[in-house]
Amino acid sequence: MNSKGKAYLIAFIAFILFGSTSLVVKPSILTSVDLVFYRMAITAITTFSFLVINKQSFKNLTPMSLLSSIATSAAIFLNMVCLFSSFKLAPVSMCVAIFYSGPIFTIIIRRFVFRTQIHRANAISSLISIVAILLLLTQPTAASSNQLGYLLALLGGILFGLIPIIEQGTKVLSPSLSLFIQSLFAAFCLIPFSVNSFALINISELTGIIVLGVLFTLTPFLLWWRALRLNHELSPFVSYVDPLTAVLISLFVMNEPLSLKQEISAVMLGIAAIFPLIEKRFSMIFKKRLAFLIVFFFISQVQAANKEPLHIYVPGSYTGIMPFLAKGISLAVIAFAKETNEHGGLLGRNIEVISQDDKAQVVVAAKNAQVALADRNHLLTIGHSFSSVALPIGRMYQESGKLFVTPNATNVEISKLKGTVFQLSWNDDFQAAMLVNIVTSRFKPRKVLVLTNRSDPYSDGLSTTFLKILKIKTKIIEIQQYDYLSDRIDFGQLFNSMRSFEPDLVFIPDLKPRVAEILRALNEQGFGQLTYLGADGWGPTDGRPDIFFLEGKKPQGNNYYYIHRWHPKMVTQKKSVLTKRFEKLTGKLPSYISDGPDILPYAFLIHLRSLIEKYQTVDNLLLSKKLRGSSYIDTTGKVTFENDGSTSRNMVLLELMTKGLRLDSLVSPTTITSWKGYATR
Repeated sequence: MNSKGKAYLIAFIAFILFGSTSLVVKPSILTSVDLVFYRMAITAITTFSFLVINKQSFKNLTPMSLLSSIATSAAIFLNMVCLFSSFKLAPVSMCVAIFYSGPIFTIIIRRFVFRTQIHRANAISSLISIVAILLLLTQPTAASSNQLGYLLALLGGILFGLIPIIEQGTKVLSPSLSLFIQSLFAAFCLIPFSVNSFALINISELTGIIVLGVLFTLTPFLLWWRALRLNHELSPFVSYVDPLTAVLISLFVMNEPLSLKQEISAVMLGIAAIFPLIEKRFSMIFKKRLAFLIVFFFISQVQAANKEPLHIYVPGSYTGIMPFLAKGISLAVIAFAKETNEHGGLLGRNIEVISQDDKAQVVVAAKNAQVALADRNHLLTIGHSFSSVALPIGRMYQESGKLFVTPNATNVEISKLKGTVFQLSWNDDFQAAMLVNIVTSRFKPRKVLVLTNRSDPYSDGLSTTFLKILKIKTKIIEIQQYDYLSDRIDFGQLFNSMRSFEPDLVFIPDLKPRVAEILRALNEQGFGQLTYLGADGWGPTDGRPDIFFLEGKKPQGNNYYYIHRWHPKMVTQKKSVLTKRFEKLTGKLPSYISDGPDILPYAFLIHLRSLIEKYQTVDNLLLSKKLRGSSYIDTTGKVTFENDGSTSRNMVLLELMTKGLRLDSLVSPTTITSWKGYATR
């Protein structure tokens, strides 16, 4: 093979790799900014090593070339952020097609900024691109999340098209030196926005980051430079291997079929992209390539969207810890789907319920979420009862613009996820304040020991808020903390802390299985007569409203307390109606859910159905906007979604219990947005 043939082969491999980035970007639980940061950081490290090994000089680096490199870097990482974000909001094939029309708009910009002449072929391409994009953005049935994805892809394409203009000042630098400066500057700029992502890195995500940085970034760059050295006159058409690869992956690997209007738009964008290349030399080979491109975009089979069923995903720990939570939520969703389908469905479309077992593990939950996020018939995802799972998965749904509701997770950080993420229960600001009220009004201890599981966002968040409020409310109580991790509790150190501190009350904000393990160990060491206080993580299981019968092992002692949070103030007429409707669909309710926790998701879905019918849309972004500020009635009374996605309830009865016996009740208004003033007796 001659040097020209080698150049084309190497170039094709390079652009196949460039076009494969969506394989890592689409399924990742990291945000687009995080992925660009890691991609640029790895590229900077590897290119610097390449420069050192080859002893390349920095002497050609001038202030002007440095400034040009920095400007180019800004355009590069911003266009990557836009493109990666678009992948999470819309079909990859359409995002790539729009992205590669960006240079067409650069031609228009150059005409008005630099007064350059627009040739006939470029003018025709520009017109075709504009019409195609307008067709996409004005589709009445297009999801607003798709439209936002298209706009981001277009912005990324425009930035990509401007790079050659900005990069004029870097020509004096070697390609590797230029790439090093650009990737280093980009990574440095993105550090403040990505520092919180370190906690989400596991083996799977780390592998994806390395693949993205080395295989899909550095390697194709090096191959492309090699190809240019062998043949500096490579046809520009070879670069379209990149979008064609991305479209193939979108259609056949990610199973993202296109609607007829999307296919027409994609064909128009493809024609616009290659038209300037073939206008003067419309040879047979270019005709074949154009025909292939047109046929290619029509190969996906399209069904009428209004006849396909809508999907509600119900992920949860069906075979992990506390499976009754997932099963109860699933029962509520199945009841809602049955009732809705019997009355003609939603906007004429039936509902299918898809259960997903996350085993209370983030990695498993993320894989499940990828399936839901790739589903064009996704109506909403409702599940993930544990904050440790709901928080990172909520970030995935927030970025993708898909509706996500967690019925039980209470971590305050979930409330800070904007857009399409909602909590059905209150968050831990409220729960911590109620617990402080119990401690100070009923137990009145001198010393409080707080055991905190730092590896669980539920335990960590509730503990932090509890301590903050307790320290403000009283200066008399002496407080001490003991921290542990889920997989390694140093009981010897815990026993020593208990003996030296001699607490009157021990607060354990954790989930039932770990609490039971801790309590058994403390009982065996003679600490069983202390007062132990828990929160909603000590909730009912299989009809037994306490932790004492877990796995048939019963801790000794008489002073274990927890808060049961779903008891309403009284049996209202509305509660009676909801309960009867629910029981008609599901049969007689087990005793452990008869008070309402699984009727609450059912009541929410009824409210969501009313919004869908009122606004005649199942678009997730639009429904999310309509949910914020809306109110409805469930078995606890009036429920209102705040603008931050959290939930307030006008009246809640919480009950203090020990071994199934109710010792005390606390009625509290929960519409106050701050914890101050919560939990009055």
